[in-house]
Amino acid sequence: MPLMVVLIVVGFALLVAGATALVDGASGLARTIGLSDRVVGLTVVAVGTAMPEIVVSAAAAAGGHAELALGNVIGSNLCNLLLVLGLTALVGRVELPRRVTHFDVPVSVGATLLVLLLANMGGSVSRLDGAVLVLAFAAFVAFSIAGAHDDMTSRRSRTRRPGRA
Repeated sequence: MPLMVVLIVVGFALLVAGATALVDGASGLARTIGLSDRVVGLTVVAVGTAMPEIVVSAAAAAGGHAELALGNVIGSNLCNLLLVLGLTALVGRVELPRRVTHFDVPVSVGATLLVLLLANMGGSVSRLDGAVLVLAFAAFVAFSIAGAHDDMTSRRSRTRRPGRA
């Protein structure tokens, strides 16, 4: 029992160190390639932090425990929306830019409704449904990057002085 407690504490410490390295690296990547922190958070950080969930869910589904995979997805989504955002707001005010309220939040709600629809159509999520979900995520990432590129271009053009190229 004491060994398990030590392993949990060590695992938590490694998790914090890894999360810090991921955020620092992703922010540096954003600055290097000219993307906003928001886009990197929606893509690189989101996928990086979801990797353990992807592995656990895939292993659970392969082992015949698909309900564990679905519970992991739903629980993670609720935890991120309610707990992570709630605790962040307790620390400091969370400003929501117009793009977040008019694009990201509706897409998040739409994705949840899509999963609900797909799961209820046949009582399961099929390979075809999985392909639809992965393609929807790829489209979201592409739109996010394109939107960030447009935002950066318009910001640069507004900050240029007249007569300068």
